[in-house]
Amino acid sequence: MPRYVFRKAGVELDAEQTNFVQQLGDYGAGRFYATFDDAAALQSEVAGVIRELENAPSALSFQSLTDPIEIHWLNENPRSGFNVSSDRPRLEVHVVPIGVPALSRRLIEQLSAGLPQRVRASGLVSSTEALELTPSATVAVLTVPPPTERGRWDGLKPGSLASISVYQDGAVAITFNLPGDQMGTILDPQDLAMRTAAALRLAGQVDITGAAEVAIGIGLTRGSMVSAGTVTGVSRNSGQMRMSAEPSRVEPDERISRAVLDRGADEVAAGLARALFSEFQKSGR
Repeated sequence: MPRYVFRKAGVELDAEQTNFVQQLGDYGAGRFYATFDDAAALQSEVAGVIRELENAPSALSFQSLTDPIEIHWLNENPRSGFNVSSDRPRLEVHVVPIGVPALSRRLIEQLSAGLPQRVRASGLVSSTEALELTPSATVAVLTVPPPTERGRWDGLKPGSLASISVYQDGAVAITFNLPGDQMGTILDPQDLAMRTAAALRLAGQVDITGAAEVAIGIGLTRGSMVSAGTVTGVSRNSGQMRMSAEPSRVEPDERISRAVLDRGADEVAAGLARALFSEFQKSGR
């Protein structure tokens, strides 16, 4: 169930309070936070949330697709800026609206201008983290530079949001760097499900098509130097790496109601993560 947290702006927090706020505003777990300056602003924020909840789809529904859906896979999209041979493997989640007109140049420009603020509001990046916006008439692309690595060379590298793209057909593509260590990338089903759910919610926040139904594709950009495992917070000293560079993908085969971008995110993300993990294991045989 979504939880909405409101924090008063301009209040200095100590380390424990900061950690508490971050836990409350855990976007991946369906909790959102916003800031306010005074009581009037807080009242306005709360009223807006109530309207969103009243207008949100009440239940998930699934129907088979009757027509093929185009997915803007990262490896096949030169405008993504992704280098399959040098960049770390990424999780990519694609949300494609069904039955909506193409976005105009004006709408793409407006969406692009507001994208950094929407991504920061999601809690997936900090308020001070650098974001790079690539202007285009046909796609809005925002990339998050990889975090600066600190500590031991063999320490665990946490996963992070890598990019978000909104295309002229209304499709939203969100990618994550996955956690890893000196041995390579770790593919953890539970971690996959959490990041996929966060991607679905973020797609719902940036989508401007208002589509009643969407199709979802999920993939791993490449399989080399990736191994199945559990993210424990400690780097590994052994593991079985898959050397195949082929991507793993789950193409959409259903139309899903818009509730998947909000209340139904966790349920659908769990199934998508299992399907992707299964595809990864098959391709490594």
